[in-house]
Amino acid sequence: MTHRLAPGSVLSGSIVIGSLAVGCPGPEPVPPPDLTETGWFGQTTIEEPPPCEDQLVRTIPEAGETGWYWRDRPVLYPETDAKEAYAAWLVHDATGARIDPEAVWNEEGTSFTLDWEGVLDGNAAYTLYVSDCDSTEEVPFSTSGLGLPLEVELSTLTGRSFLLDLAGARWVEPPVLAGLIQVYFTTPVVLGVRYADEQSIDLMAAPGLVSDLGVVTQDRNVPSWNFPLADFSEAPFVDAQAPSIELTYDDGADGVAIPVADFVLQGTFSTDGTRLGGGVLEGLGDTRNVGALLGDDAPNAVCDLAAGFGVQCIPCADLLPYCLRLRAEALEATWIPGLELVER
Repeated sequence: MTHRLAPGSVLSGSIVIGSLAVGCPGPEPVPPPDLTETGWFGQTTIEEPPPCEDQLVRTIPEAGETGWYWRDRPVLYPETDAKEAYAAWLVHDATGARIDPEAVWNEEGTSFTLDWEGVLDGNAAYTLYVSDCDSTEEVPFSTSGLGLPLEVELSTLTGRSFLLDLAGARWVEPPVLAGLIQVYFTTPVVLGVRYADEQSIDLMAAPGLVSDLGVVTQDRNVPSWNFPLADFSEAPFVDAQAPSIELTYDDGADGVAIPVADFVLQGTFSTDGTRLGGGVLEGLGDTRNVGALLGDDAPNAVCDLAAGFGVQCIPCADLLPYCLRLRAEALEATWIPGLELVER
């Protein structure tokens, strides 16, 4: 038997279902917590990390520098003196050997020097890694050929004389008078090798003369300076010391002699023995005679000038306070073929 739905049954059922849907509303929707009164999303606050203040500002050497002296130490300049915030190390690019240096800070806390046992290789590529609170940066640089073994017999150095370029050196002490020294130290100084072997080297020096044609000779009217026998076991590096010498301070018209006590001369011979580079000259200079060049014969004239810049003279060997520490770096010397110094 077939049962049929009464007419309108389906339509009536639909109305009932629709009525239930309208009559039984669900729960009110909960707006997201970031909605504003208008219904738009509000701005979410994100806490920024504190600023990084302990950053390195500058390195010496700088990235890409070539010709770095094999015995020099890198210097780093930080933004702050927070010593624990900085780190640095070096890697030999060819061998991968790593150098973990000690950070030696200056008294003011404005820079620190990297120091370690030993020296860098000559003519080699290195990478300096510097780390601060922000990141770790790479500073690639390479050394000059100074420091490579000599390619000539040490005996070939005997009798050779080298012209020291005092005017072209970088005078770092006394700091405020370095420019003045560079201007007036124009009298040539000639360094001679009297003897050299695998263990020691014997040096002497003397004031020089330059002819109108640029020929350099020894000034035999003034005494030469003898150095005690120096250790040469680290050849090509030489470290010579003398109890005292006299440098000539010249303004082009008059000249005065400056005694220098505890004189030190360092440098490295090139592989062919024709040049001395990376030199350091230092000692305790007596300034008593220099005032005449400044128009004041008083023995304390230079010391008074230095005191105006915050640099104090220190006692000389006779305990009188007229001495200043002298130091020149990056000193170069070139071979003068045919010139051999004579002791005077």
